[in-house]
Amino acid sequence: MQMEKCSSKTREWLPDTIFLVLIVLVILYLVFSKQEQVCFGLDLCLIKAVIYRECPGCGMTRAIATLLRGDIVMAVKYNPYVLLVAPILAYLIIMKTYILITKIRRTD
Repeated sequence: MQMEKCSSKTREWLPDTIFLVLIVLVILYLVFSKQEQVCFGLDLCLIKAVIYRECPGCGMTRAIATLLRGDIVMAVKYNPYVLLVAPILAYLIIMKTYILITKIRRTD
């Protein structure tokens, strides 16, 4: 029995769909996970590991997760740049979603 191959139109928007599903899963994880989780005591920041100082991005994941939960003050304490990064990230996710929906509608 032969399996049908995906059409070229489906292959156009499939990677975007996978990307957006992953983004949604990460956002859901950040919103519903416990704040105090530690990655087995490992520090994954390459800059901090090399120069022994925190980089401008340190604490950004915690800040965005806290911001998604609605605690703006604590998010700014984790990383003040969250006020700049979060709107840009939201814009990029919205634009990626819009482009995907437009591609899907064109294929129909």
